[in-house]
Amino acid sequence: MIEVLSLLAAILGVTVQDLTAKVKKYRQQWSDKRILEREAAARAFASPNALAQAVAAYYSGSRGEGPLRRYCLNVGEQEVPTSVYCQPEWLRQCSDLSAVSVSLRSHPISPPPIATSRRLLAYGVERLARMQVLGAVLYDDPLYALSSIDPSTGALTGSEASFLQARFGAALVGDELSDALTAKQGDLAEVVREADSLLPLRKAFYPSLAELANYGSRITGGGIGVVVALAVPNGFRIPIQVRSDKVADGARLRAVVPKAYHQAGVGQEIEVYPYWTALRELFEECFNNDEAARDSRHLLHDWYLNENEAVAHVHKNRGQGVQTWFHGVALNGVNGNYELAITIVIEDESFLPNFGNKFMHNWEIKNWDLLETRDQNAISRALTDPTLVNESRFHLAESLLALRARFPERVAEPLINRFFQ
Repeated sequence: MIEVLSLLAAILGVTVQDLTAKVKKYRQQWSDKRILEREAAARAFASPNALAQAVAAYYSGSRGEGPLRRYCLNVGEQEVPTSVYCQPEWLRQCSDLSAVSVSLRSHPISPPPIATSRRLLAYGVERLARMQVLGAVLYDDPLYALSSIDPSTGALTGSEASFLQARFGAALVGDELSDALTAKQGDLAEVVREADSLLPLRKAFYPSLAELANYGSRITGGGIGVVVALAVPNGFRIPIQVRSDKVADGARLRAVVPKAYHQAGVGQEIEVYPYWTALRELFEECFNNDEAARDSRHLLHDWYLNENEAVAHVHKNRGQGVQTWFHGVALNGVNGNYELAITIVIEDESFLPNFGNKFMHNWEIKNWDLLETRDQNAISRALTDPTLVNESRFHLAESLLALRARFPERVAEPLINRFFQ
């Protein structure tokens, strides 16, 4: 925690002593009980649906001008809110994941204005204090920040940053929006009407969709959402997680698994390929191996292939019973992060009988279950679940559409209508 405080103090522009004193003062003003009650209220008033609806309302009218369009879903007769924005050409049904990389370039970021820096400090102190009470695990791994997307090829460029820089920078707009909805007890109209006073960070970083699209002007963190499709007779099973109380984002909410920031494991250049983040996180989150964290003492980026037969099977059998798909990139309107939609398809029906008993989630996951792709009602329930994080609606819908197109006999007609507004 001392190391985290030192790094955070540097990011927020204060000394460790000042940051510690500010956090202590906040916790004296807000008892642990009140903080926990506030978080409980946020789950009621700032659900994934509420956040998506608030983002859509905020970016209506003149704020909605720009190159981005909202990714929308109808599931059957039900419209499902999402907070995902993109240019339609950023999406492609089934590109080869192993060919996708984030080309690294030096990309200096201008510091925010003084008034914004002060607000970041105040809000960063609040968020840190609340995370301490909630027992969230904080660390500072390097990550790949997004700098540009080539709309014609889908090629990505980025720069090296850190988790704390991203999480306690522009991404605090997500916490700010959640707090505004909670304070106004879910009244979207009032939040939008009073946006200038309730959402000063959003006004500073993302006042319009045109600025959300200007992701290269700030540290835009993000990463992968992976759908793992495990073949069974006549269908697939897809693990869906409930996030644990200890994660910094999305606690107690449902999501695809693995789900993680795109980052290096040991610092080798080849790790700019999201394929390696997906494989490492499969090892870490689905087989309970926290050794894959950044402080690993291993030399090689793929060391864990010798530690886990299941993950090694996935890697060795690409193109021969295992497919890895990249569906595209989008931006999350709640926090500004980028989202890479990925599917790992394991066509070998013997994989689950052989390795199923080795599946064991790590600390980031509270529990999980399996979605049956032949069950149309189960698909509808999963996509319309009000506790499914917004970005996972994007990840899951893109994957199911691709799976249905490639394996119509294994996937029930999902009744998904994907469109853009």
